[in-house]
Amino acid sequence: MAIKFGTDGWRAVISEDFTFENVRIVAQAVADYFNRPQTTDHRPQTVLVIGYDRRFMSERYAEIIAEVLAGNGIEVILSDKAVPTPLVSLAIKKENLSGGIMITASHNPPYYNGIKIKAPYAGSADPEMTKGIESFLGRNPVKFISLKTALNSKKVRLLDLSEGYLKFVKDYIDLRLLKNKRFKVLVDYMHGTGAGYIKKILKGTKLQITEIRTQREPYFGNVNPEPIPQNLEATKA
Repeated sequence: MAIKFGTDGWRAVISEDFTFENVRIVAQAVADYFNRPQTTDHRPQTVLVIGYDRRFMSERYAEIIAEVLAGNGIEVILSDKAVPTPLVSLAIKKENLSGGIMITASHNPPYYNGIKIKAPYAGSADPEMTKGIESFLGRNPVKFISLKTALNSKKVRLLDLSEGYLKFVKDYIDLRLLKNKRFKVLVDYMHGTGAGYIKKILKGTKLQITEIRTQREPYFGNVNPEPIPQNLEATKA
């Protein structure tokens, strides 16, 4: 079985190790971990939130995990679109959820994807948690129901995670300091899930915002999706 966890989850090359079958195996391990008898989670019902980025097939991987979790009796909040990872963390904290999953390979090359685990405290899973989930890999057969069935039965519900996040950020910063500034601002989203958020957050100010690389592009313009100098040549054009 070509599944080996690293920091806060699993990353692998798409179609080589990161396959539908292996994603289901990891999802079953996550379900088994959260359903284990010795859990200290005293919430009346285990509820996990799932988000995903703009990488190749990320939305389908998210749906597959939702199908497996629902098949194991776990309630799922599934993002209705690609979102940045902090939106998943905020949803856990705001809704007092049992944890979450983010489909992303972070700054790894475009041909990678990954499953990052979020703990009940809304941060990245610690080594104890990831090792616990890893210990369930392949232990039990995969159980799942179709996404359509899960949605109809309310085991999975789609949710716009962006509304709560935008409100949180706007409440957190003092927009009065920027309201009448006339700075020209260039925002390079590098084809990532953050596209559009800055403009929405700063709406109502007089800042002149120019956004580039806003569209989804699974190859990220042939650079790694990491904001380091060699990947930011577009900002100098």
